[in-house]
Formats: sequence, C-alpha cells, structure tokens
Amino acid sequence: MKKSNWLLSTIILAIALAMLSFAISCQKQDTEADIAAITEVYSQSTLACSTGDAELYLSIFTEDAVVMAPGSPAVIGKEEYRPIIEGLFGLLDLELVYTVDEVGVSGDRAFARSSFQYWMTPKEGGETTAIAGKELDIFKREADGSWKMYIECYNWDAPLPAAKLAGTSREPGVAKMAQEDDAEAIVTEYYDRIKLAYATGDIDLYVGIYTADAMMMPADAPIVIGSEQIRAASQPFFDPSISVDVAIYPQEAVIAGDWGFARCTATHSVTPKEGGATTTLYSKVLEILKRQADGSWKCYIVCWNSDRPPTVE
Repeated sequence: MKKSNWLLSTIILAIALAMLSFAISCQKQDTEADIAAITEVYSQSTLACSTGDAELYLSIFTEDAVVMAPGSPAVIGKEEYRPIIEGLFGLLDLELVYTVDEVGVSGDRAFARSSFQYWMTPKEGGETTAIAGKELDIFKREADGSWKMYIECYNWDAPLPAAKLAGTSREPGVAKMAQEDDAEAIVTEYYDRIKLAYATGDIDLYVGIYTADAMMMPADAPIVIGSEQIRAASQPFFDPSISVDVAIYPQEAVIAGDWGFARCTATHSVTPKEGGATTTLYSKVLEILKRQADGSWKCYIVCWNSDRPPTVE
C-alpha cells in the first residue's frame, strides 16, 4: 500500500511538473510573439514614411494615442494627430529607420525603447535634413489581439539648427489621470521624491530614484545609462550656486504587474542664489517604473522633450 501511494504521488508530481513546464513554454512563446508583433509596428512606420502613406502611419496608433513630440504640446487622440501627419507627408519625402533596443511586455501593456535615423527632403526641392534620435513608447493590446502604439515620446540626440525649430501656438490636448489599482499613489510618492531631491539639493536622493541600470533619454543629448552616468548628467542641476524649483503635473499613470508608466509635464525654474534671472524649462516626460524586490518603485527609463523654448525672467 505504501509503495502504491508513493508511486501515485510520483506520477502526480511528474504530471504537475510537465504541466508547469508546458505553461512556461507557452508563456515564453506568447511573449516572443508579442515582441515580434510590436517590432513589426516599427517596420510599418518605416514603410509608411518611405511610401508617403499617411493612413498606414496613423494605423499604428490607438484612437486615444498621445504623441509627445519635441517643441510643442502633446497631441491627444489620433484625429488630432491626423492633420499634422497629412501635412508632414504632403510637404516632405521621408525616410525613417528604427533600431528597436528593448521591449518589455506585461499583460495587455508593453513598452519599447528604440533609436532612429530620420531624413527629410522638401518635395519642392531643397536640402535633406538628417536627424538621429531616441524614442520611448507605450503599447496597448487591442481587442483583436494586435498591438498599437498608445504613447510616443521622442527627442533628438543633438540640438537641431535654429532654423529648424519652429514654434507653435497649438493648445495642449486634454488628458486625464488614469487611476488603475494604486497607480496614482505610487506615482505621486515617486514625484514627491523627485521634488524633495531638488528642493534640498540632494543628488544622492535623486540618483536613488533610479535603478542601477536605469536609462535616461535626455533631449538634444545622447542616452545616459547607469547610476554613475545619471549622477554626472544631473550634477549641473544640483550645483550649490543655484536653486531649482520643480513643478510636476501628472497626466497619466498605469501599473501592470511589476511595471508601470507615468506621463507628466514639468517645469524646472533655475535661479542663481546670488541673484540674477530665472530660467524656466518646460518638458513633457514619459517614464517606465519598475517594482523592486523590497516593493518600492524606481525609474527604469525616462524620456523627455520640450513643450516650448525656455523663458527667462
């Protein structure tokens, strides 16, 4: 009887392990399929630019997409984005090449980090402008199982020539703070740490909000990777001769498993402590947050660009 029970237990354990192995294998295959589908979105974007197909380009976005382009307020919704893309495709011949550097999938949400090369030539003739940049995107799985781009945030690796910086009077689109699970509380606490670091001039506190392998994608500069590079890049804002007042305006926050993303606008007002003009910088920011082993949340990737030129008071 004992031998029979032992044999039965062994068989049940073997079946359970086989089922677990099968489930893990299926999950891995599903994730690989999701990553391939998300990568294909960038191929469709490239094809749309090279063929001048505005409809194909717009088809990669969700209906409620948010586009955070340098130098202007965020565009909210595909229909608000449509005239911008149709105008762009009507004026310019475009070539776009992406390199997808990282994709992370969690349920029906995903993020992707990429770099790109972009060439623009006026259709009526003229000089071709070549631009290199970097991009951070949030994707949603649609009801039909396809992946579409929900939030796009990108910037350039170096400043554009002054002649290329065209201003805009367009008003920002309407956005709301998403409240999923405890996303709002998590992101609010995260932003509070950022503001406290600037208010106290504590660069150690600031660097501590990032994971050790975090990536910072600053506007008009190359990507910054890891704690030491982030410290060096952030040091000018913690110079003891200046004071920095940071205001953060949350737009959206979502938690998906051990990942989260947060979108906001922010201002950094920099004033010399010995007196002088205050310079205010305006930014749109997209961040990927990662849950740590102790349950805390830290920034894994951040990408930002300007809403408008800086002001000097």
